[in-house]
Amino acid sequence: MERKFEMVSNEPNPCCMALQARIDALENGMEKVCKKLDEMQKTNANMNAKVLGFMNQLSKNMVEPKVELPIMDELNLQSLDNKIGESPNNYLQLFKRMLIPGGISKNLERIFHRSLILKMNFNGELEKISFRRYKNIYNTLYGKFFLQKFLLLVASNLF
Repeated sequence: MERKFEMVSNEPNPCCMALQARIDALENGMEKVCKKLDEMQKTNANMNAKVLGFMNQLSKNMVEPKVELPIMDELNLQSLDNKIGESPNNYLQLFKRMLIPGGISKNLERIFHRSLILKMNFNGELEKISFRRYKNIYNTLYGKFFLQKFLLLVASNLF
């Protein structure tokens, strides 16, 4: 059975008008939310593309250097110095992994063979090989390595 409603008057019902106004407001609000969501999704997609590009570049830079350690002679020492000059951060990470457990003085033989260490000193005095001459090795081992350890020590004491 179908019900038919008759209009009592030609005047709009105030309750219906209020209800319609609320429905319109909700629809407008939903449209705004949908537009904002679309903007956020586009921004998120752009950021994801940038992050993936950055991570891809970072992974290329973090390739494990191919070097045979410990270094046995001066020829290989020069070769290592040249390689470090090309990508110092890769070698810094390698040296950190090899030296951090006990420090440079305890683990230096992991990088340089004892026979080579005994043939060297810092300035090359007394007819020895000058370690200072290999600037890339020196800067990576002592400069950057100690600077990072110092900064970590300072930061840990601040907090």
